[in-house]
Amino acid sequence: MAVNPRLNEAVEIFRELGWDTADVADAPTLPLGTKEQQKVALAGLRTGDWGEYGKVGPDTYGWISAVDVDETMLALFELRLGVIPHRALWLLQHADDVVLARCVAQRGEAYASKFIDEVCNPRLRASEHSLSVHGEVAVRLVCELGLPVPEKIDYLKDWAVVALAALTGDVAEIPWPEKHALPTFEELRPSFDEHWPAALHSGVPMTGPLGKLLSAAVKAGLIERSAGMEQLFASLDAAVRPGDRKALTSLIVNDIAVTDDELVTRVDALIPVLSHGEGPIVESFGPRLIANVADDLVGEVALACLYVKTQKAVRQVLTALKQRDFPRQASAELLYDRLSELAQSRDKATAKLAEAVLANWNVTPAVASEEPEVTGLWQPTPQLWNVPRFEVDEVTPEALTEALRVLTSRGDIAVLDLDAERFLALAVALANHSLDDTRRALSGISSALWAQVVRNWLAGDPARPRWQAGSFLWYMRVESTFDHLGQIPCLLSQPSRVDLSVEFDDLVASLEKYAAAGVPVLQADLVMALARLDVTKADANASLPEVPVKLANGRLLLRNTAQVIMSYLKRPFVDMEAPFASSDRNGILAWPKSLVGLDRNMVVNDRIGRYFGVFPNWGDALNIDLDRRLYLDVASVMARQLARSAKPLGPGGAVNLLAVQRHGRPQHATESALALQEAWERGLLLPGVADIDYLDWGAQLSSIASFVESLRDAADRGMLSVVWPVLDDVLVASLKAPRMLAGTAEAAQAMQDYVGEVLAAVSSGVAPASALEVPGVRALAARSGSSKAVVAAKAVVKQLPDRQVEPPQPTTPAFDVARFERIWPATAGTKPNIPDGATYSLRESSSNTKQPHLQFDMVVPSYPASVFEIKSLTRLFLEIREERQASSKRVNQDEPEGKESWLYWDGDALVADDSRNRSEATPELSDALIAVLIAYAGVRADNVHQKQEWAADRLQELAEKEAYGSAAVRAATIGLLPYHEVWSPARVVYTLEKQPELLPFLWPTLSEPLRFAGNQDTVPKWANRVLDVVTLHAEILLEATRRGYVPTDTWDGIGVLAAKKGSSAALKKARVLAADFGTAKSRS
Repeated sequence: MAVNPRLNEAVEIFRELGWDTADVADAPTLPLGTKEQQKVALAGLRTGDWGEYGKVGPDTYGWISAVDVDETMLALFELRLGVIPHRALWLLQHADDVVLARCVAQRGEAYASKFIDEVCNPRLRASEHSLSVHGEVAVRLVCELGLPVPEKIDYLKDWAVVALAALTGDVAEIPWPEKHALPTFEELRPSFDEHWPAALHSGVPMTGPLGKLLSAAVKAGLIERSAGMEQLFASLDAAVRPGDRKALTSLIVNDIAVTDDELVTRVDALIPVLSHGEGPIVESFGPRLIANVADDLVGEVALACLYVKTQKAVRQVLTALKQRDFPRQASAELLYDRLSELAQSRDKATAKLAEAVLANWNVTPAVASEEPEVTGLWQPTPQLWNVPRFEVDEVTPEALTEALRVLTSRGDIAVLDLDAERFLALAVALANHSLDDTRRALSGISSALWAQVVRNWLAGDPARPRWQAGSFLWYMRVESTFDHLGQIPCLLSQPSRVDLSVEFDDLVASLEKYAAAGVPVLQADLVMALARLDVTKADANASLPEVPVKLANGRLLLRNTAQVIMSYLKRPFVDMEAPFASSDRNGILAWPKSLVGLDRNMVVNDRIGRYFGVFPNWGDALNIDLDRRLYLDVASVMARQLARSAKPLGPGGAVNLLAVQRHGRPQHATESALALQEAWERGLLLPGVADIDYLDWGAQLSSIASFVESLRDAADRGMLSVVWPVLDDVLVASLKAPRMLAGTAEAAQAMQDYVGEVLAAVSSGVAPASALEVPGVRALAARSGSSKAVVAAKAVVKQLPDRQVEPPQPTTPAFDVARFERIWPATAGTKPNIPDGATYSLRESSSNTKQPHLQFDMVVPSYPASVFEIKSLTRLFLEIREERQASSKRVNQDEPEGKESWLYWDGDALVADDSRNRSEATPELSDALIAVLIAYAGVRADNVHQKQEWAADRLQELAEKEAYGSAAVRAATIGLLPYHEVWSPARVVYTLEKQPELLPFLWPTLSEPLRFAGNQDTVPKWANRVLDVVTLHAEILLEATRRGYVPTDTWDGIGVLAAKKGSSAALKKARVLAADFGTAKSRS
């Protein structure tokens, strides 16, 4: 800990002035002392560590503060004195927003502006749209001091949250709103007209609070109609995100209530917007424009609309054309080809409308060719490329500034790729020439999180703050490199090739530079160099310089570099298998014995995705963050680096590279598309390798339609050989699911569109005959029915030759006893229920989000006069998972508005506590607390605070900790079912589809809903999904019943449903199941 030597003097003055005993509310008016006292205090507070993490007790580590006074008060004292906001905010824990704003305001406008820049930061907000930690203070400062509105997106996002809360009371994006002293709208009104246009122009997402705010403001008459319309249309023209265009369109149409004439005057600007092909925009503007523009513009407007991505919107446009009198010949000719295409559409309603339009215009549609056009989309697979050398290029301040610009343009993305390596290599090389030039080149560093190390270096501080216990390998390398700029001759881990690999000869050459300079190599740099080495190509008999190794703590390793390397060549890092599930992202890196001592101060046991770029010779394990559902900005950067690989991509990398093509913002989609093309041209994408079992890394197969669109894009660019087997695999997976998956029709229709290309490729010898086997589409075509998927599959198979070799008839596989015993150990889920006597009810309550909240009301025996309104669990279910308690609002006659309370089981009864007291909570969960968990696992999640997968993960973790058993789940499910209209068992059992290991605990969420459904006059809709999951896991559930793990009468509900009259899908499924479950008997 590097404490400022004058810190004690500063703290003593703090005490002398009475700050240590004063109330926080008095901070704005407390004395600052004489000028001399202020000078001494500033000298002690401006620099130095505030503390460090270390050992605070036996086997206990925590924060060791360098001061023994209230840190919040000391931070406010610093702000009043004018210490830079960044430093003061390190200490600030909790402070009243008004008090904090008053303290900052006293330093004047310039200081307040610096404070705003510091606190309005994406790193300080919980989610994309939520209020940052001190965002309300920033807004208050701008309004109270009359500052110019900051043209900074993160400030304006905070303003939108605060203004929305002030105008409408919507606090959904404010964490712990009761802890904020939010300004009134009267306080915000004077600058409102400057703020909202600035927010629009700065690109604040309309999908967040800004869209709601502008809608409410228009309705309240706060935005003058004509001015508002001009601003909104200008923003619509400039918007790059589809969600923003949709929200702006809604404002223009529904709130501003734009007239037809006003739309017509803006037709030239609207045509490019319509050409994006987005349903909501075309539906809102297209038909109205077609009905009202001049004849010579009908063709141009309609053509932009007719390529919209949804059939609903296409039909609306065609209907408008049908109702329009014949436009001029020029418009008709412009639309002829597209209308002829639509007249051949698979969608009968679309085709009929297109034919009607042409008929009204007395035009005959073009006749489709009997033979599909073949353009040669099945291309031979390119040869594997030779990976180019890594080049730093010219070492100049301008080059370093440009490398920095490339990285900062990504925002907070921190991915180890070619651009990151070029930046670091340039910094080292330029620093060896001139440290002053290096500082000037880096002076424009942004506030991005990853750039903190550079900002620290520029400020003369250690790259890694001493309070930080350790760093990840790649980040420690960056930190140690900047701490030694101008002292090291080069980076040992500087890549030899653009795939980021290090060749042994280059490593030896770099070591010789260190030996010549007489300086030790750095810990993380050495480890990174070895991680990037292909040990199979290294010379185990090479003579290496014996250079010392400097550790992060400044000491030298007992072994020298030569000894470490020779040991490592015998015992290197071992490649990991690719994970199949998101929960496996936290795979632990096995640290080799050869590198003992080199993991000091290093965070090793982190999620495996963090090592992307560290081990370029490894396979799919490192590609886990290449995921279309998460990290879309990261995925595009990863994709470009993946396309620089030396070896063909594995099954996970290949399928997810295909999947990320159509996701994220336009710039990300462009980068991903370029990466796919590069990977193909470099021979990295091999036909038959991409495996949909790895799509989204084992998540429930979803969003198939958009995935198929990505596959179509790739096929149309000559990668049909890669795409064709993936499309068929999608059909195979869909047919294995409990019910055919959404998007199956799109996959089958894509195969129908491309089958002619495949047949031609096989005929010409470009594709193997095995390309026509396609078991998925053949199996789908064998199904009865007239669904779009089946019809398309039959059309494909009709064109295919019969199989050369008939596949063997499927046989019933032998029951996998080992798998069953892995899923259902004899003691799993056997924990007895702990009845607590509580009663509860469920209801929907209003919310500030689109979805109503579930309200769980509980009455506890020990407090019969109170109702405990259980709060919706946080996104991590932290309260029950870690603390075994539920947060609630206790309502009674004395506290009609409710008082915060915490419920937990103390071993004898449910106890309510006013504080978050965990010391007396037992590891067990009583049945009412289990009911809370099951209840919130079965509601539609608010996407701001919770995702359905989190509930499943928490149920799994608590099961592993034996915190509950099936008896408690049964009691909870029975108690919840009377409220099935607001709570759906279907969402609970969704968890079991992909996590059969939860069956020993959650089987009552299958049996009890079916028993309940059997007793209803009308079978609930959710019964269909519950029966699907029983069907999926029937083999396991039947074996558990035979072994006596589940009572034999458990499945009586299936028999009752099977006996009901009717022909619904649910009853048919119950009858199929009844044959087996009705005869299942215990063998015990």
